[in-house]
Amino acid sequence: MNVIGLPTSKLDRELPAVAAAFDVVVVDCPPGAGDRAITEAALRVATVAVIPMSHTMSDLDRLRWTLDVAAAQGCPAVVVMNRVRAGTRSAREVERRRQRRTLPNPRRTSRPTL
Repeated sequence: MNVIGLPTSKLDRELPAVAAAFDVVVVDCPPGAGDRAITEAALRVATVAVIPMSHTMSDLDRLRWTLDVAAAQGCPAVVVMNRVRAGTRSAREVERRRQRRTLPNPRRTSRPTL
């Protein structure tokens, strides 16, 4: 695996040349609207957006912006819940907030067994 730093709003113009040498490219963007230009550029060239999210209100607030930008770019998005255990109060709270804000159904990740 190679790691390349390309934190620029020109990501959508520079990434295709770099990506040509790889089967899979993962772009890790700043959270939410942390750097809008970089996230927007990444979503312009993405085939799918995988958005990790914890159960905090700030993550929920940032999620709406990311989903809106992905939709505007025609990029399908999947929300992956992390730091939330199934059957817990925090999991129920995430679901309650999701329903209230009409967010997509998140995918839940399980903790790895060591």
